[in-house]
Amino acid sequence: VQGIGDYAFQANTITSFTGTGNVTTIGNYAFYQSIYLESVAFPNVVTVGEYAFARSTAVSSFVSSSSA
Repeated sequence: VQGIGDYAFQANTITSFTGTGNVTTIGNYAFYQSIYLESVAFPNVVTVGEYAFARSTAVSSFVSSSSA
């Protein structure tokens, strides 16, 4: 998997998400309105789509080690 698609996890109930090193793209609205999501980690993400985390009000940690 190289990307998280548009709307893929919209309005879900997960509290944390860690992507693999292969994921470089997070699509538009991918985690939109995921109100329970607190932490996100994507080691190599390069592109985050529009409104990918909009209305995901609990997010307090986003970690990416990508230098791109």
